[in-house]
Amino acid sequence: MLKKNITLRVVKYVTVSLFAMICCTALTVCAFAVKTTCTVYNGSNTYSNNYSFYWGTPTESYLCNRTNGYMRVQNLGKSGVLVEYYDKSFNLTGTKKIKQELPIFGAFYETSANYYIVSGQENLKQSNTVECYRITKYDKNWKRLSSVGLKNCNTYIPFDGGTCRIAQVGKYLILHTCHEMYATSDGLHHQANVTIQVDTSAMKITDAFYDIMDVNVGYVSHSFNQFIAADGNKIVTLDHGDAYPRSLALIKYRADVSKGKFQADYFDSPCKYYSMLDIPGATGDNYTGVTVGGFEVSSKAYITVGTKINFNDSNSVSNIFVSTLKKNGTTATVKMITSEKSTDIGTPHLVKVATDKYILLWTKDTKVYYTFLDAYGNKTGKIYSMTGEISDCVPIVSSGKLVWYTWNNEKVNFYEINISSPASNKKTAIVNGHKYKWNGTTNGTAKLKCTVCGKTTTKKVATRFDVYWERSNGLYYKALTTHTYYAGSTINFFYGMDIDSEVVAKSSDHAIVSVSDNTLKMKKAGSATITFYPRYNPTLKQVFKFTVKNKFAVTDLSVKSKTSSSVTLKWSSSDEAAGYIIEKYNGKKWVRAAKVTGKSNTSCTIKGLQPDTAYKFRIKAYKKSGRTYAYSGYSSTLTAKTNIAVSAVSGVKSKSATTTSITLGWNKNSNATGYVIQQYKNNKWVQVAKTTKNTTVSYTVKSLSTATTYKFRIKAYKGTLSSKWTYINATTNPYVVKNLKASAKTASTVTLTWNKHRTAQGYIVEQYKNNKWVRVTKITNKATASYKVTGLSSSTVYKFRVKAYRIADKQARYGTVSATCTVRTNPTGVSGFKASERTKNSITLEWSKNSKVTGYVLQYYNASAKKWTDMKRIGSNITLSCKVNSLTSGKSYAFRIRTYKTIGKNTQYSAWSNCKVSTKR
Repeated sequence: MLKKNITLRVVKYVTVSLFAMICCTALTVCAFAVKTTCTVYNGSNTYSNNYSFYWGTPTESYLCNRTNGYMRVQNLGKSGVLVEYYDKSFNLTGTKKIKQELPIFGAFYETSANYYIVSGQENLKQSNTVECYRITKYDKNWKRLSSVGLKNCNTYIPFDGGTCRIAQVGKYLILHTCHEMYATSDGLHHQANVTIQVDTSAMKITDAFYDIMDVNVGYVSHSFNQFIAADGNKIVTLDHGDAYPRSLALIKYRADVSKGKFQADYFDSPCKYYSMLDIPGATGDNYTGVTVGGFEVSSKAYITVGTKINFNDSNSVSNIFVSTLKKNGTTATVKMITSEKSTDIGTPHLVKVATDKYILLWTKDTKVYYTFLDAYGNKTGKIYSMTGEISDCVPIVSSGKLVWYTWNNEKVNFYEINISSPASNKKTAIVNGHKYKWNGTTNGTAKLKCTVCGKTTTKKVATRFDVYWERSNGLYYKALTTHTYYAGSTINFFYGMDIDSEVVAKSSDHAIVSVSDNTLKMKKAGSATITFYPRYNPTLKQVFKFTVKNKFAVTDLSVKSKTSSSVTLKWSSSDEAAGYIIEKYNGKKWVRAAKVTGKSNTSCTIKGLQPDTAYKFRIKAYKKSGRTYAYSGYSSTLTAKTNIAVSAVSGVKSKSATTTSITLGWNKNSNATGYVIQQYKNNKWVQVAKTTKNTTVSYTVKSLSTATTYKFRIKAYKGTLSSKWTYINATTNPYVVKNLKASAKTASTVTLTWNKHRTAQGYIVEQYKNNKWVRVTKITNKATASYKVTGLSSSTVYKFRVKAYRIADKQARYGTVSATCTVRTNPTGVSGFKASERTKNSITLEWSKNSKVTGYVLQYYNASAKKWTDMKRIGSNITLSCKVNSLTSGKSYAFRIRTYKTIGKNTQYSAWSNCKVSTKR
């Protein structure tokens, strides 16, 4: 067993100030956008998730979801635990102070029905009667309900050199923490982990381990950080070990903790140990080059995140790693997320935001970085960043956002990240303390009143105030010799007052003249007013107006605009210049690119450049005296890159059309982001669509008029860059042919008719043959709305359809085809129809057999009625004669016959065959 090289006792001292002066200079804008408190709790949790020296410390900051907002829990040390309530907009709605139980804060935990605080105390006399750990139970209104403590637990100092984290399984809470132990025979207090199980319904401890043993019971020494998670009804712990073992030790416990014990039989069911990260170095060397920030159990694996140095280079900086052990695996996989070379990265957080979806957060310098991990700890997207900080407050998920806070004295900052749109983030800054307003000054005493709580106070302020300006001789004078300066120059000043007071110094335009640290800086040409006064005695205000000019030389060459083939440069005018010379570097030497005449002409476009290419430019002013030219020095070199050339859209065409829509198509533009489509209407171009993918290569314009030609244009874009427009005319299809029918038919012909329409220039008649539609004819006369189809077979079903067409832009546009007209041709007629026998009062008619018909219909002409009259209907095609009796001798009679064919309920008739014959006399 090894003793830590340094014995650590971390105490965060917090004081309360009810009188906090919020001082806003002209350079600081204090916006109190949310409801705050005048009470200030001094202390800080910013970056307190980072290790203190080589080990972690207990988490003292927590954020919880509530129905209408949030609850913030912050340990204040001896002052107790601060509880603040906020609405969803982070307005403060309430405050509680929870009395400190034992002197050392360990952890806070929330269940569905209760709050719990873990606290502890030193046991420097190694007494078995000292309560070293206490778990206190509260209801959701923070009413203390009960507590349970652990004594006689081999504890010298609880929570020392590590943390305290809690997991819940049913009614049980399992605490995983640490301690310095009783001195052993070597006289040293060794450090190790501690695990405690509490039945929260009975508030009693059902199991605990705090002795010296080995990993078979979950023992790790030294353990510099402790994590715990439930995996079903069993627990899994993670310890940052520097000795036994020297690794990030993941330990699976075998017992079912829902039965009240986390320890199983040492011999039959020992704990299973896995190394999430082997740490090189001597056993017990406190320095490991590693920190641990998060531990989660997914459905597939165990995931650990932290920072580590390059173990092969002890001088390297820390970078983020993710270590993953599959649930059925034995060896962890370590992946690096960052690769910083010069700046250490802070200890990260790992937060579960959905099933098998996690956010990894860390800090570098003044920014928070974050990215998503999957169930195996793989990074699933880009790394995002935002300006801000993190703390020991583990972020929570609330209304689709990741939320956490930082605290630094009077300042509380809440941060939000939109989980579904991670580039969207927000910081809500809260500044607590009195908001004093000046209510006048009498005899050097300013009257102040808080606009929040109404508290009043007074403050001695200056009654004499002067500003002294530095001159070229290094001495300071109240009078300024000039108010006009060149850009780039500075003026130093100081204040003369009878009482040292806070001074407000503000500029009317910081872009022209800035003021800070007793120095004015002339930044660019223009005018600005500088105002000085003691904060709480503005009657002593002094105002100075400055005019800034540019020198002969040009110092602010910049890019005004650019295209793929040009760059427009701009600069501020030089008072002494007659014009300007612009030069471009061609790779070997500087060459003149342009000469601009006139000092007021302060921009120039350099054309003929290549797209997506970086060019270097510089400028010098010139002036002329007689025949002599004088030149200023060159400006700093400006590098400007031309835009990417977004090529025009090619292959634009009308892919298809209907009577009310046109589908435009084009070729993919691989260097574009998307496309803009416009239509010309009402004498102007109007955008009808903007696509966001360059793979979208068609668009349908709807709600158009029938058989009408429209103008369209399309361009590609990439960011703010666009190609030239490509134009196209496209026409909607003519109308849909309606009321198509067979107006007449024979055994070999069908006459089709339909309604004509003004939008058609002609029609296409199609017949269904051999399982496909075949063109029968093209009618080029728009006034023709009928067609006779010939050469058909008798008693046969045919299908026809018609579509209108119109020629536009040398291309035929077809209307949607009509409804199909289905028609059966008539059967063939009778042949050989004649009188085979005549008498004075009878005529026998006969005809040839038609085997394809059902029968025959005979009629005679009734002369008195002047119409044809049915005479006989023969229902068999083998009956080939008919005798007509009761006729008058010597009289002429007219007869006719036709065939018929019955199919189902439909009967088709042939054309008539006629016969005229007379009876004998």
